Amino acid sequence: MWPFKRRTPPRVESVRLGELSSDADDYPILTVGQSRLAASFAALALTSDGQPRVDFATLRPIVDPNLRRIADITIAVEGHVVGYLRPPDLRRAAALLDEHHAAALEVPCRLFWSPAGPEVNLRLP
Repeated sequence: MWPFKRRTPPRVESVRLGELSSDADDYPILTVGQSRLAASFAALALTSDGQPRVDFATLRPIVDPNLRRIADITIAVEGHVVGYLRPPDLRRAAALLDEHHAAALEVPCRLFWSPAGPEVNLRLP
């Protein structure tokens, strides 16, 4: 029997990664779920005739209680959920959460209105 127990390091609440940019090409990561989150975009005052908005988004994992693994990651701006990450970017964000021992990540995002409706693009390091 080994006399020492492995302790997991405490998680910090949030880690900010990256800097804001006004260049649309700096936000290559597409997200999903915007069509059903119209109330969030309305609360953020994003409209079809408005200008794109650049801000920091908070990425928070949703853990499947049965598997004890990250099942999804929500994207929130000012507390309003505006989208979700899916693989392979979900795995990449989960790895960054683990690498930084963080409960959440703050990453640059670009919110804009496209012909299909509101959209959110992200930038991960």
